[in-house]
Amino acid sequence: MRVSEVVDGVEGWCTLTKAEKLYALASEPSCHLAVEIGVFGGKSLFPVALAFKDKAEGCIYGVEPWDNDVATESSSDANDAAWWRTVDLNAIKAHFFDRLTALGLSEHVRILEIPSDVALRVFDTRRYQGRIDLVHIDGNHSVAQSVYDVALWHALVRPGGHIVLDDINWASVRLAYEYLTRICESVAEFNSDEEGHFAIFRKAALQVPLNSPA
Repeated sequence: MRVSEVVDGVEGWCTLTKAEKLYALASEPSCHLAVEIGVFGGKSLFPVALAFKDKAEGCIYGVEPWDNDVATESSSDANDAAWWRTVDLNAIKAHFFDRLTALGLSEHVRILEIPSDVALRVFDTRRYQGRIDLVHIDGNHSVAQSVYDVALWHALVRPGGHIVLDDINWASVRLAYEYLTRICESVAEFNSDEEGHFAIFRKAALQVPLNSPA
């Protein structure tokens, strides 16, 4: 099965370029555990799950409450809030699970129907802390929430792991983007309507302090 097949007809804004990049990141031998903040219809989650299926290992946790009230708690602007108040998220959710089953990807996907700040309590534990290989951040795009997500989820990624930040062309996401450029290695950036508006970062590897014993 190809990446283009798993994203065809799925609700969401993930371009084929981005889907293929996510598939490639998840296909790396060192990638076993992924988290996606903001699943919506699954268009960017399915490529990661497909990569795990193809290599017969790995799991992606999707964090998505599918709740209109949660989606509008801290909207980036009035038009954004108005859209999220009216979209039928129950229908989006139903289509996601139908598609997940049809694609045969359920074994590699776990869904947490909770907001990202609540999900942090699940992952900020000894079991997961510093062990996440890939985080895709595509949740609420307000300034406060986007910065909150990149700062706290970045901390849970293992050294050398990847963080993908979506919609870097949004003014409200700019601060989160700039934060990651200061603390991570920039791997790739795409900023066009055809390819998408997203950036890929690698978390810096742990460095031994100069005064530490050899």
